Amino acid sequence: MLSGNVSDPGITRGNWLMSLPPMRDAPPAGIDRLDGECYIADTVSVMRYGAPNPERGIHLGVGVMLFDHVRLLLGNPDEHPQAYIRLGNRVIINVGCYVSGEGGLIIEDDVLIGAHTHILSAGHQIHGGDAVIARNPLSYAPVHIGTGAWLGAGSAVLQGVTIGSGAVVGAGSVVTRDVPAFAIVVGNPSRIKGFRKGHAANNGRFLTTLLRIGIERFFK
Repeated sequence: MLSGNVSDPGITRGNWLMSLPPMRDAPPAGIDRLDGECYIADTVSVMRYGAPNPERGIHLGVGVMLFDHVRLLLGNPDEHPQAYIRLGNRVIINVGCYVSGEGGLIIEDDVLIGAHTHILSAGHQIHGGDAVIARNPLSYAPVHIGTGAWLGAGSAVLQGVTIGSGAVVGAGSVVTRDVPAFAIVVGNPSRIKGFRKGHAANNGRFLTTLLRIGIERFFK
């Protein structure tokens, strides 16, 4: 897909992007709205039902990059009004990611999402009902990922989670609860291991979060 060796120090990010196939300025099938040119690989797939809806469907900001085999899942926004996917400007989603907007998904500007990451805004109800989980209703809750965050390769974000601006999710982590801005979380389930240097002081919940880290480590 790329021309040239991207590890070559003579290749800058700017001319590396220029080596990619041309960006699209019109939405392909299944995507409702583009705010500007975006790079969408031919192998990106969309699973959805219902009529196109520029206000409630899949909306991509300027310069979004969706690499090979990314899967966008919306469901049917006509039946489930909470279903939508909003990707901000310059969001990069690497190869093989599964991105669910069934319960609502907002990814703000300049977010990096590593290869084979799963973002899940819907799940299956497991308590009560039928013993066979596949026969039970789905559950939904929105996911929100703040500006400039980075989700490492192979991580998973579960329904109802908010990840703060500038936060880092370590590779392979499973995020089951909210992550403060500029926090670094790792593990399954993910735990806060600290904050990005030079940014933690900007977090209004810094002291509260430090106390939470102490409690988590005590009971680990």
